[in-house]
Amino acid sequence: MEEQAINNALRIAGLLARYLKAEISAEEEKELFDWVNQSESNFRLFAKIVNEQNLETYYKELQVFDTASALEKIRPKLKPTIVKNLKPKYRWYIAAAAAILVMFSAGILVYFEQSKPQTSAYQKNDIRPGGNKAILTLANGSQILLADAKNGKLAVQGNTVINKTANGQISYSAAAGLVAGAPVAFNTVSTPRGGQYMVILPDGTKAWLNAASSLRYPTAFYGKERKVELTGEGYFEVVHNDKSPFRVISNGETIEDIGTHFNVNAYIDEPALITTLLEGKIRVSKNSETAILTPGQQSIIHPINNSITVKNANTDEAVAWKNGYFNFDHADIKTVMRSLSRWYDVDIAYEGNVPERHFTGEIHRNLNASQVLEVLSDLNIDFRIEGKKIIVTDKK
Repeated sequence: MEEQAINNALRIAGLLARYLKAEISAEEEKELFDWVNQSESNFRLFAKIVNEQNLETYYKELQVFDTASALEKIRPKLKPTIVKNLKPKYRWYIAAAAAILVMFSAGILVYFEQSKPQTSAYQKNDIRPGGNKAILTLANGSQILLADAKNGKLAVQGNTVINKTANGQISYSAAAGLVAGAPVAFNTVSTPRGGQYMVILPDGTKAWLNAASSLRYPTAFYGKERKVELTGEGYFEVVHNDKSPFRVISNGETIEDIGTHFNVNAYIDEPALITTLLEGKIRVSKNSETAILTPGQQSIIHPINNSITVKNANTDEAVAWKNGYFNFDHADIKTVMRSLSRWYDVDIAYEGNVPERHFTGEIHRNLNASQVLEVLSDLNIDFRIEGKKIIVTDKK
């Protein structure tokens, strides 16, 4: 699989180089544009490399993004500049095409707003990435460290048995010899900073929790609704039941599934509560406002006025954490560092006037912190690690 990815990357790098030199054949150009059409991130990378000066136009037209139609609109503007005429700054973007090969092998596919040589000053104080770890809090308040727990039965709650599966998940099943009138118990799974976990709820719904998140839910679902409470960020693949809607409550927002895969980002240190729909349909409610989302849309609730805004989403970015990546789309440095803080269990401090820099790209979450900071150093920003703190400074 890795060898195939490297071969694909090398092929695209070659096509990009020939396109930039105006030496590409019609058949090769079709292959290149098929790749561009595969995802928004491919499109943005292509636009970035081909013509820096049209970026403002690209971003405006991509606010409502449909890859095929946007490409048809913008393609006439993507007239490649011959390599020999590029200024030194822009020659880096051609090098980026060839560098795709190296980045694939390192688990990194990125491009930057600005480029500077990398340094390696952070490696002596390195921090390992997070992993599968969480705490299960039972109805009686007792806690189980799930990373340390053995596979098999963990506990019995009322009429429900809690198990840890061979692949490290927890699941719920009905106990033998059901007790009539047994009270419904509530459990909470909490991930620390540097942790993530996946839970199979009593109805078969799958829930993934990102770092510094928690999910509270009953050990058995009865009645006319299935309700869970989320803090932080979670991704849900809901088992639909018309007679018992599945609802996620988070920071006063209610998300109701209508046969759904969706992501909820409700961290209190983020500027907005964002729900992104991948499959099915959901109803999002806050106070008296309600919105219906269809696949590829996301709702944004700002805490100042609590109004709901719906827009087309970059779904790859929204669920990258679940698939083992950081994915940023023109994110400022503070947005990037908040994500790193949660995954690497570190505090972030800023020294001096850290300039505004924006980052677009994808980085594997299994890298050590030093490797991620090496990538980000191309934003013309310095970093240093001191214990469990990353300090961000302007590069002098």
